Amino acid sequence: MDKTDWLKIIIPLLAPLIAWIIYKRNTRQKLKERQQEAIADLINKLNENPIEFTFGEVSKNSMSGVVLSKTLIEVGNQNMNSFKNEFDDDGLYFHYQSNRIVGIKKFIDNSYLPRRIKEELRKFHPTSYDNIDKKSITDREPVVILSTNHFVELPPFELERNQNSNQLKDPIAPIAFESWLSFKTCCHNLVIEINRHLDKINSSDLKV
Repeated sequence: MDKTDWLKIIIPLLAPLIAWIIYKRNTRQKLKERQQEAIADLINKLNENPIEFTFGEVSKNSMSGVVLSKTLIEVGNQNMNSFKNEFDDDGLYFHYQSNRIVGIKKFIDNSYLPRRIKEELRKFHPTSYDNIDKKSITDREPVVILSTNHFVELPPFELERNQNSNQLKDPIAPIAFESWLSFKTCCHNLVIEINRHLDKINSSDLKV
């Protein structure tokens, strides 16, 4: 059997393998593109939606403090050792007109967003909350209050429209809202995870 005959036998045998290799390579490329799009969408959403942080005190009849406007990514890139350390042990509350940090649930449900980034996002996703009425507070208490443009009216948030400015929301479950230090740490870890995956898919130009 000469060389030509061998090629006639081998080429048909190799064709499915070659097709499979091409298919896998194209699939990986499409997955990379979808992941890049999902991460870019998340970054844009976080950058386009600053959060107002009120660092101050709340009492029975009033609330006072200093207001700073930062995005979640800006907080994540901040030096945690020099950014409002006096509030590190204080819990975070939502202003009565807010109950979420942007549309995080949309990204948690996105099948193309990498799992480890989703895990970091879940730390910012409340499953429920307690109402805090300032009238029930007897002493001046230090607080960090978040104000966002996001209000979800689905259960268990659908009754919030009847609240007033004396009420705050204490998010239940998410690690990020346990304290100001916890929030900064979660922001920092999210930024690290986003950048780590962008390096992994060779999209370092998108790094935050």
